[in-house]
Amino acid sequence: PEVTVRKYHDLNCDGAWDIGEPEIGVDQFVLPNGAIDNVNGGGWPYDWTYTLNGGTATELFYTPMTHVAAIPGTYSALEMILFGWGQCAAFRDGAALGVTNPVDVDVAGFSYETHEIIFGDCQLAKLDGKKVIDLNGDGDITGDICDPNDAINYPGCAGVTVHLDGADNLGNVYNLTTVTGAGGAYAFDGLYPGSYTITIDDPAGFECSYPQYGDCSYDVDLLCTDDLGDFDFGDFSRAEVYGRKVIDITGDGPSADDTCPLVPDPWGNSAGCAGVLVDLDGHRNLDGQHVHLQTYTDANGYFEFLDLFPGNYTIAVEEPFGFYCSYPDPCNYALSLDSDEVVDDLLFGDLSKAEVYGRKVIDIYADGPSAGDTCPLDPDPWGNNAGCQAVTVNLDGFDGMGNAVSLSTVTDDYGYFEFTDLWPGSYTVTVDEPNGFYCSYPNPCEFDLNLMSDEIADGLVFGDYSLAEIHAYKFFDANENGYPDAGEAPVAGIEFCLYDADNNLMDCQLSDADGLVSWTDLMPGTYTVEETLPYGWYPTTDPIQTATLMSDEIWQPKFGNVTTCIGLTPGYWGNWDNHYSEAQFLLLLQGTIGEGESLDTVNFWLSSVGCDGDDALHCMRRFLLANQLTLSLTQKAAAHPDLFVPTEDGRPATLFRACQVPGVDGNLGEWIDLALDILDNPAAYDRDEILWVKNVLDWFANLRLYPD
Repeated sequence: PEVTVRKYHDLNCDGAWDIGEPEIGVDQFVLPNGAIDNVNGGGWPYDWTYTLNGGTATELFYTPMTHVAAIPGTYSALEMILFGWGQCAAFRDGAALGVTNPVDVDVAGFSYETHEIIFGDCQLAKLDGKKVIDLNGDGDITGDICDPNDAINYPGCAGVTVHLDGADNLGNVYNLTTVTGAGGAYAFDGLYPGSYTITIDDPAGFECSYPQYGDCSYDVDLLCTDDLGDFDFGDFSRAEVYGRKVIDITGDGPSADDTCPLVPDPWGNSAGCAGVLVDLDGHRNLDGQHVHLQTYTDANGYFEFLDLFPGNYTIAVEEPFGFYCSYPDPCNYALSLDSDEVVDDLLFGDLSKAEVYGRKVIDIYADGPSAGDTCPLDPDPWGNNAGCQAVTVNLDGFDGMGNAVSLSTVTDDYGYFEFTDLWPGSYTVTVDEPNGFYCSYPNPCEFDLNLMSDEIADGLVFGDYSLAEIHAYKFFDANENGYPDAGEAPVAGIEFCLYDADNNLMDCQLSDADGLVSWTDLMPGTYTVEETLPYGWYPTTDPIQTATLMSDEIWQPKFGNVTTCIGLTPGYWGNWDNHYSEAQFLLLLQGTIGEGESLDTVNFWLSSVGCDGDDALHCMRRFLLANQLTLSLTQKAAAHPDLFVPTEDGRPATLFRACQVPGVDGNLGEWIDLALDILDNPAAYDRDEILWVKNVLDWFANLRLYPD
């Protein structure tokens, strides 16, 4: 029996003897120190343990070697692991054993029995690199180092953890770590061929910019004997900028008294340093990306920009309205920031001129300042807004240098006005009152101001009003709708009296030929207009009307009336066919209880049969319908001249809902409404109540009431 021991160089360490991989001792030779030397080297050393009668013995051999195994038993080959090498595979009689050492063979002792042991090894690889500070953060680490003298940045490159993660070609998973040395260098050695990823743990406050920002890693496929370097990493830390915005009180440049906020600050100087917008613009070195950042100064004027990539930037402030930069000149700072740089001495100084703000409002009720005084009025039916919009406001006086100042402006659509960019001085603010308007406050109507640097006088309010008017109109309200319709004539000679809010009589007038009574130049306030009607006149509107007049308001109360109340009896209407055609009568029935009823029914209602039969409801209905027909005739006769209108003492028969029977409360309209209620629900009324309504309607039907 024979046992052959062989060794091959597993170049990719995949555990298989691939085509082209050399056999050591045949195709390739090694030295005892693990170096490959095809001139002076030899095979691979291993210990061979063999069976003897009564025991075993071990000897050193070199591959390849065939051993005679004359005695049945167990034979063993133990390969030596040379420096820089590692086992990748072992085989016994063609069967893969994985990584194992030694390999045993059981020999039975048969004639021509053969066995084979094969070992596969590879030379282990290594790699190295360094961690440096990318000082300007541009992603290019040429010339960048890990400098122990840079106390701020040094923690970002020394003592930093480096990871190697992956798997060798045999499928073994590796998670290895090391740390960078004092100069930022690191190395991994004794690595089996395989696929690995190299990453770093960036220390707090540091970011990797090389080899690639955002994905700072290397993917490496290692082969046998690889000795790879330059797996370098570049890190940077973000920069910071701190500064302050102060008030240059005297406008003389930087001085010890420039601060923020001012205490006290009666005129708002601190608005020039607190809550001010600060801009940072420029480009970061990493990729040239444009940077635009904004922040606001705090209550003490301080501002900061943190987390800045190294780069070139300009810091400027956006001056609040009315403030001006006094230093630096020009008013910005140009900075070139390196990794972890802190700039903390940026100082901006500001100053401001004085300002005056005010408003012209309408004093609606001319009662002095109140919450309701505003501009514009919406709606503005009487034209008040002309008293507060586009009104000229004047500022006159002398500045602190004694120079005369005379400025004018106009109020805007909301009555506001302003004077800005004023030097300190003594001024008087007045308004030019528009025609028809009067100043109600202040008194006198001006503001005297002594303005100091940055002072804001913003409480100037001028109140104005315009006089009100009352134009009462008297008309004959033929259709009794309370409104002067076309064809309804004005009424002259009716007395109207005006009373103030305390019911004091102010004036009395008679309506003119146009039915008008007017009072003008009235102060805004509450007024009452009362008409005095002659005998036989009846109002269709409230004879006493009250209104609270606003500035410039024109009140036009309307007073309607009717007169000449002459009724027509059921007897007249019971013989309607003596005066009207059937079509005319049907027209007159419209709007009455007879509308829609047959003429026989209407004729029955107008007859006295029911009254003779002591039927109270029939009797009331008879007089109700008679009065309704007379009302209908009165309202329709003007539109239908062919309708016959009987006369009494030369006066046409007319009835209006406003007509009244002397000594009886209520007008005809109210009694008609009561009669209609009775017809809707007769059970709710007793016979005496129905007869009383009938009697009142009878009086209206027989009414002969003429005006004086």
